Amino acid sequence: MLPPALAGNALVYECIKTLTTIHPSPVLVAGAMESVARFLGARENNLKYAGIDALTRLVRLDPKHAQVG
Repeated sequence: MLPPALAGNALVYECIKTLTTIHPSPVLVAGAMESVARFLGARENNLKYAGIDALTRLVRLDPKHAQVG
């Protein structure tokens, strides 16, 4: 059984992947970007990797998501 935090992060990551395959609303994209920022700031390398992958998917959706800040 996965630890709750790991399972929750996996679920968020899968939601971001799904979001990038549909026509998402700006509110969903904003929430996804917040999660990506959290992943990228994590200590665990697996979460950082998930953040990089998710960010890549969001940038493919709209390059403006690559802007800082």
